[in-house]
Amino acid sequence: MKQLLLIFAFLVSATSCRDAVLGSDLGNSPVDTFDEFWKGVALTWPAFETKHVNWDSLYSVYRPQVDVNTNNSNLTKVLTNLLNNLKDSHTTIYPKGAQAISYYPRFRTNFYGINWIRRNYLSDYKGNQAISYGLLSSGVGYIYIGSFGNSSSQYQLIDNILAEFGDVKGVIIDVRGNTGGSSANSETIASRFTDQKRTYGFARYRVNREKNNLSEFFPAEIYPGGATQFKNKVAVLSNRYSYSATEDFLLMMKVLPQTIILGDFTGGGSESRPILKELPNGWTYRVSSRLSYDANKQLISAGVRPDLVVQTIRPDSVRGKDSILEQAILEVLK
Repeated sequence: MKQLLLIFAFLVSATSCRDAVLGSDLGNSPVDTFDEFWKGVALTWPAFETKHVNWDSLYSVYRPQVDVNTNNSNLTKVLTNLLNNLKDSHTTIYPKGAQAISYYPRFRTNFYGINWIRRNYLSDYKGNQAISYGLLSSGVGYIYIGSFGNSSSQYQLIDNILAEFGDVKGVIIDVRGNTGGSSANSETIASRFTDQKRTYGFARYRVNREKNNLSEFFPAEIYPGGATQFKNKVAVLSNRYSYSATEDFLLMMKVLPQTIILGDFTGGGSESRPILKELPNGWTYRVSSRLSYDANKQLISAGVRPDLVVQTIRPDSVRGKDSILEQAILEVLK
């Protein structure tokens, strides 16, 4: 714990010490803005070595494209191109009155949407803003969680859902397209399926200004929660648009003996625990400060690997079938 506090103290001081790095009288020109963003990332981002990013070399490429007369539109283009080299959706620039500059690649969705699922699979459909659920014709419980960003109280519905499902043979949890929110909310859901305390992942942080100096591995653990826990089979559906707290959720569920993850890799590219900072021209930005690993200490920067890779196929969709969901039903009924 003492080491972790020291690491966070460094992350906070990295911003406060910028005067020593840049001088106390920062200008607000496009050049100053570019330099401040570049240096802020250089001091905080943890993945230079693991992603093989040469930040100094990138400065030589993009810095000459900015001068004191560069307008906001062109500055945005240059910073977008620079930021894309990180391939990190948690490092983002927020220009005033304009769209955020963020890395968000396009992937195959493998998901037709919850309304399509409802029409083709669910006769009885309930829920709130955070969770939707119902029973499939096979008698398997189905839960769709479109976001972990709602108020924490809404995720307590999981207790009522599991009570209503009773002793079904299996439950399918669909988090395709869930771009994240609060890891505390994802933990609320996962805890209702957890039989005992389990380590589901690890984190490492930058410990000083040296880009390749990282902390020891800090474990992340999941504990049983709620009045009861569901012990029968569980399938969790993921796709490339499952990000952030959803990746945490998948790591939690992945270590449970009754669970299988199906679908595609998650979006990856997000190191997490971003720190918010300011730029001289009034813009703000956030930069990741943590490397995330699974229970086997494997980096998840490229996405959380499913236990079984399954893609949707057009012939199935024409027949009103979801290939991934169909496979999940087979898995929980085995």
